[in-house]
Amino acid sequence: MLPEQRSVADPFRSSGPSNHKGLARAVREILAAKNLTLYRVAALSRARFPDKPSYHIRRNFYFELRSGVSPTFYQILALSELTGYRVRSWLRLFGFSLDAVPRLQATLTRSRTGLIDSSLASHELLLPRLRFRAGQRQLDDCHGSGGLSKTACGYVADE
Repeated sequence: MLPEQRSVADPFRSSGPSNHKGLARAVREILAAKNLTLYRVAALSRARFPDKPSYHIRRNFYFELRSGVSPTFYQILALSELTGYRVRSWLRLFGFSLDAVPRLQATLTRSRTGLIDSSLASHELLLPRLRFRAGQRQLDDCHGSGGLSKTACGYVADE
């Protein structure tokens, strides 16, 4: 007799279980469909990403899911690579939608410097206008510091 074959056409058939226990059960079923156990996935993630602990799947991953802890994006990437399923499918299972990313990007502020339109800058001025504070060191004393500084050289920008 042949063992019963499970249909694994789309193991991510729903947009995600509604409760945390159901989520852990869904992950267990997906791993079982690939003949993987959580212990094996934890070992594979440590072997595949030895210098990147953020990618490691912990052996208490099911407990974390049942407790309401979401996996990190790096763990989702590791699950995707180890199981062969798409990142988009794993994100959907854990309740994340890639369709929401542009909307979130529009509402979040940037922590890095944005591009400045070069037409707004004056090409004649290389530095802001500087004035010398009386009683401070001369410019020659501080050129080795790597550049002008308000406190090191006694110069301040005119405002």
